[in-house]
Amino acid sequence: MPKGTQRYSWRRNANEGIAVKVDSVTEETLTIDGKSFPEEIRAEIFVYGISKIIDDRLSQVAADDKIAETRKLVAQLKSGEWKAERVAGARQLAAVIIVIMNELGCSVHQAQDAWRKKDDAGKKALREVLAPKILEVEEARRTADEVSLDDLLS
Repeated sequence: MPKGTQRYSWRRNANEGIAVKVDSVTEETLTIDGKSFPEEIRAEIFVYGISKIIDDRLSQVAADDKIAETRKLVAQLKSGEWKAERVAGARQLAAVIIVIMNELGCSVHQAQDAWRKKDDAGKKALREVLAPKILEVEEARRTADEVSLDDLLS
């Protein structure tokens, strides 16, 4: 399997309430019909699913902005809009990556690679040690003045 290719993927048909898990190696599939679950656990499945959607979509949002951004995402979903229009450059580096870059004087790639290699306990320990500096980065993002790129064009 080529690097970066995931063996398992999902095909979804939301209109039918069907999800299909696909094994790209064996081509085996598992079809899951959402209506086949007992009524008494459907609400739990929904709550778990919506929490995962929110966490996934807002994983790069600064901690202090999470609730406000969650409100916006919920309103967007309630309006029937599954995906918001992408805004160029909206994705930000995680604050912890910026702190690692600043502390070690390394590149974005090096910081991300080192971070990915840490297990959950190592990441938690680093976040605790770096917490004051992470908060500084998040605060700087919130209070940063807008910049103009016009000078780069002259």
